[in-house]
Amino acid sequence: PQAWRARHRRGGDARRAAPGRLSGRCGRGAGASYARRSQQVLTMTLRKFKTAVLLLCAACLLLAGWMLFHSLSGVRLVGCGAGSSCDSVMGSPWAYVAGGVPVSLPAAVVYLLLALCVLFLGGDSPEDRALDRFLWPFMLFLSGCIIGAALWFACLQAFVLHAFCKYCSLLHLLGCVAAVVVFLAA
Repeated sequence: PQAWRARHRRGGDARRAAPGRLSGRCGRGAGASYARRSQQVLTMTLRKFKTAVLLLCAACLLLAGWMLFHSLSGVRLVGCGAGSSCDSVMGSPWAYVAGGVPVSLPAAVVYLLLALCVLFLGGDSPEDRALDRFLWPFMLFLSGCIIGAALWFACLQAFVLHAFCKYCSLLHLLGCVAAVVVFLAA
């Protein structure tokens, strides 16, 4: 749109300057056409944002749920044999909070909340816009929690445990990507 406006101000041909326009009219209909086009771009961008974050949250939820299942059942994760760095991270006291709750449980809750926020985001009614005004700050808060937790656990693995869990690292990486997408969209 900015390139089109720059060419249009210079007096260029409107048909040549705006190849993605919705109508070939200039003058009175061009403003309405531009408004429709802008609304379509916003809708498309919101759709892409929601798809990206939902896919990332789904991957994080599956991974956190899988890690939670293995933590509660006592079965070792694939590739986390006895004595491996993954086993030492997953078996450390830092892998549990509040008297034995695996940290993957609060992680799964955070990813579920972020996914639900994204699902309810973006309606046209005044009630939906009011909900959006609540959801965006909450999603930014959740994203901050995700990045903070990722930094905390990366530092724990590097400086305290001196071992890295590949599943934990993948979960934190995917979560950070989702959080950055939310921050960039806000």
